[in-house]
Amino acid sequence: MDKALVALLIIAWASCYFFWGRGLIKGTKSDAVAGVAIALALVVVLLLTNRSSGVFSLLSLPVAGFGLTTIAAAKASKTVSNDGRKSLMAIGAMSILAGIALSLVL
Repeated sequence: MDKALVALLIIAWASCYFFWGRGLIKGTKSDAVAGVAIALALVVVLLLTNRSSGVFSLLSLPVAGFGLTTIAAAKASKTVSNDGRKSLMAIGAMSILAGIALSLVL
């Protein structure tokens, strides 16, 4: 891939993590929805533009990073109750497992 395309992909995933994490920490739904929307748009674009199964391994690290962001934001959040924090930790763990599973797809 071109260096500019890789840089654009990194910036897009970083903005996804930023908005998702800020939405969880501050408790604003609009930021959290923006982070998820950016992530889903990137996944759809990557799946439509790449016709090989290599796209799954390309998506594995960002999906696992999304889970790590969720776990870190759940620990840092002051607005989330203990039950909400536990459910966010579960979502983060499942996202990390999904990233590992995507890396195993041939």
